[in-house]
Amino acid sequence: MRGICGYEPVSLALPFGGYPRSTESLLAGTWDDQEYVNKGILLVGAEPAPSPFSRKFNPLAIPRIRGSQEELDKWLGEFEKYPDERFVSDGRSETVTIRQGRSADLEPERVLDLEVREYPCDMDSVVP
Repeated sequence: MRGICGYEPVSLALPFGGYPRSTESLLAGTWDDQEYVNKGILLVGAEPAPSPFSRKFNPLAIPRIRGSQEELDKWLGEFEKYPDERFVSDGRSETVTIRQGRSADLEPERVLDLEVREYPCDMDSVVP
């Protein structure tokens, strides 16, 4: 990837979702005299991922939805029915946005000194 694309990859999508016998080499190691570090390992496809700041987030098993119209329609429909399950980002790297009243869902070790901003439960009142 370094030689072809000119950048350092930071995640790995497991081919067909197959985990190696030992997961210890997934996040960091050496292959063919090249060191690598992965911040996350993506599953083959299942469901939307929780916020990276959530207690439910596992960097060794990040779920994702498949990029088909059928899957997108399914999950967008689920978020229409259950809006409280949405993860919304304000796009700023120095903040963590959460739904009002959900601060207990945050993993303090991941939030560190970032500003936590709560948005109202009524999504219609959010002003872009």
